[in-house]
Amino acid sequence: MYHAPERWGKLWAEQRAMREEVRAEKAEKREEAREARAVKAEEEKMRAEKAEERLANRVKELEKRVHEAEQKAKKAEEEKGKERLERQEAEEEQDVWSSWSYRS
Repeated sequence: MYHAPERWGKLWAEQRAMREEVRAEKAEKREEAREARAVKAEEEKMRAEKAEERLANRVKELEKRVHEAEQKAKKAEEEKGKERLERQEAEEEQDVWSSWSYRS
């Protein structure tokens, strides 16, 4: 069976058009996948930045607590020192009065 060359040309043109259509669809799918990966990467980057920010805030909060605890400990130590000094002065004064009472 013989087909006219114009018919072959038409079939080849149809096949070429179909191949081009398939190539275009594949290219479109690749582009959509690339865009989806870019969006996913951007979302992951944003999550990481938020997590980093939360950690930085937590560190600041903990540093503040440490500073407050150090201040509290320092104040408590100063109070203990004052009490110790007052007690020592009271004991010395008592000793002075005791020594005077023994001399009398």
